[in-house]
Formats: sequence, C-alpha cells, structure tokens
Amino acid sequence: AFGVPHGPDRDRAVQQALELVGMTAEAERMPDQLSGGQQQRVALARALAPKPSVVLLDEPFSNLDANLRRHVRGHIRQILRDAETTSVFVTHDQDEAFSIADKLCVMLDNRLEQTGAPEDVYLYPASLGVARFMGVANILPGECSGGYVRCELGVLPVGNPDPPKGLVIVCVRPETVRLHTESDASVEGVVTSVEFHGTSKAVNLRLRSGRPVRCVMGVHIPAEVGETVKVGVNSFVAAFPPPSAHDVAHAA
Repeated sequence: AFGVPHGPDRDRAVQQALELVGMTAEAERMPDQLSGGQQQRVALARALAPKPSVVLLDEPFSNLDANLRRHVRGHIRQILRDAETTSVFVTHDQDEAFSIADKLCVMLDNRLEQTGAPEDVYLYPASLGVARFMGVANILPGECSGGYVRCELGVLPVGNPDPPKGLVIVCVRPETVRLHTESDASVEGVVTSVEFHGTSKAVNLRLRSGRPVRCVMGVHIPAEVGETVKVGVNSFVAAFPPPSAHDVAHAA
C-alpha cells in the first residue's frame, strides 16, 4: 500500500481499493500468480489507495495483447469513474485515446493543437495536422466557397465552423466514402485492393486521375478487385487553408 500512511485506516484503505478494482479474492496472491489484466488492476488499486486528486497513467496497456487491452481499458475507465478521480492518460494509440477519454488533448511537435471531446476532435479537427494524426484521412485538394468544397469526390458540405475560402486541403474520412455499382454519382473509381478487418473491411480505390482513396464499410457490402464503382461521400468534410503552395501541389 505505497503512499498510504501506517495507522488504523491503512487496511481499510487497501480493502476499499481492492474492492474498487474487483480484486478482493486475489488479495493474498503474489504478482506472478496474476494475469496481465489483473496486474494492471492491482497497479491501479495501489495508485488509488492514497485517494489522490489526480492519477497519471503513462501507456498503461502497452504490454497487453489487443483483446486484453480492449477489455482492461474499458474496466479501468469505469473504475476511475466510480472513484471520481481525475486521470491524465498518456498514449500514442488513437483508438485507445478515443475510447477512454472524456476530453482529448492532441500534441504535435511539442505544441498543444486541440482539446475537446473525442467526437469533436475526430469530426472537427482544428488543423490539418490533427486531421492526419487522429485516425485515417483521405487528403486531396479542393476549392471552398459558401460552406461547400469542390474536389475530385464531388461538391461536399464543409463541417468547419468557419470554413476557409479559396484553395484548400480537404480531409475526407474513409467511413464517409460510399461505393455504388449503380448510381447517379459522376465520380468513378476502380477497386485496387480489399482488406478484411473482421467487423469491417477497407476498400482501396483509384480515381480516374490516379488518386488513391480509401473507404471503410460493412463486411457484407460487395467489392471486387478490378471492379469499377461509383463513389460518393455521405457526410460533411473538413477543409483547411494550405500552409503553403507546396502543400497544395503535394495534395494534388
């Protein structure tokens, strides 16, 4: 019970911490008798036993496999909520950050770029850097006017609160790209590869211009390599003023 003062309340504090993480039945076990997930919960119990006002968790799940990591982080998130303890969680795993945070702080090049709810950071990135860093994005050039942007994927609504005007860099999330074998959509693409991910599949396309576009969709939606499909976007996009002419040329 590191950090808990010796005295009559010490055992009670330890017991309460173990109850909080659901580990009272394993109280007498040695560390090598615990699973990886149980060891993480014991470590959290030790951190919470002194009843700190803030807990720092620095890459706490890095040594766990993917399935155990998903299970443990959900459990620990609930434990921290129950304890009503403010937690600062440091991670390089975007999925982990999205799933565990109430508020995200995105740092790029040692600078705080954006803070906000996970949904807002993903859907309304404050900069092109955040858009590229937080999740996968299709990046392409466009021209913005009146809240809409014209680009290779069509004329699309812009989600930015104060969209830029003129030449822009457009960010289109893969899950908003839709494929249609029969559609009025004027944009066509050829399927170059299909990646199965269990609960979803990623389809990589090549537009007429040669630009690659990535789409994420349900596993039961057909897509065959070599197939020509109509391409559309069913949501708003993010648009950013290009930092330089070089960035427009690079996106093009």
